[in-house]
Amino acid sequence: MLKIRLRRIGRVHDPIYRIVITEDKSAAQGKFISQVGHYNPKTKDLTLKKDEIMDWMNKGAKPTNTISKLLTKEKMTHKSIVIHEAKKNFKKEVTKEEPKPEIAKPEKVEEVATKEAEETPTEATEEVTTTEETETTEETETAPVKKEDKEEVAK
Repeated sequence: MLKIRLRRIGRVHDPIYRIVITEDKSAAQGKFISQVGHYNPKTKDLTLKKDEIMDWMNKGAKPTNTISKLLTKEKMTHKSIVIHEAKKNFKKEVTKEEPKPEIAKPEKVEEVATKEAEETPTEATEEVTTTEETETTEETETAPVKKEDKEEVAK
């Protein structure tokens, strides 16, 4: 099947395209049958051989989507000039529907810990405070005793 498509020429960062008639299975930079125009996207300069393009389309050549857009800008009409809409990416829609698992952030962990502390009975917190008080009183009493014990052991 014949295609009307762009063939890139020009330098790096300075593209210029030839509009060519080629087989659809041939390489983009491969052989072509006929050159029917050229296009410079930077200056928007478009030169077409409209009669030849219409002859090739009557013979069965189909323009690519980009060429179809350029031909419609030049107000050319033909049954084979069809502009296709871009396909939507279905993967993005699937990921939107599935909820992502939440990763525990340090802020949320602290919030959960404070909520659990509020929900626990107050008796448990009182027990903890009483055990801490008894430990501190024992340490203060035993600290001076330990110094005396060390002196007696040293003699």
